[in-house]
Amino acid sequence: MIGQKGNYFMISKRRVRLMTRLAICEKDKGFELKQTGNYFRSDYIGIHLMRNFFRMTAAFLLGTALWVLLNLDYVVERLGVLDVAGIGIRILICYGVLMACYLLLTYLVYTVRYHRAEKVRETYDQTLAALEREYAREGKRASRAEKPGGDGR
Repeated sequence: MIGQKGNYFMISKRRVRLMTRLAICEKDKGFELKQTGNYFRSDYIGIHLMRNFFRMTAAFLLGTALWVLLNLDYVVERLGVLDVAGIGIRILICYGVLMACYLLLTYLVYTVRYHRAEKVRETYDQTLAALEREYAREGKRASRAEKPGGDGR
């Protein structure tokens, strides 16, 4: 390839390998790179905990409403003798236990995901630093070749 002043530039195989590695990493792990780059660990996990809290609450309410609808005959027959306070307490206990288990599982899953994404980001940053070093090394070579007294051809 010929540059503007007639200088010849060589394509560095090492640079091409590094850029290819970076492109593959961005394509395959782009979402993880964005997630770890945009959030601190506690924020990343907290957002997912809050999101799953609301999802679990909606699912529990929907499940409870469906159970009541499916067993409506039983509920209507025993409406006068049902211990509403006791049933309400049992429902709240079930909700609390399910929510605690689900949020614990959510915490563990997203902690592992964040740490895996951090490893990907670390590898990406190291490859990017290696590419920058290659450019700097090539820049030094080019500046030595263009010094006065040697015409660099």
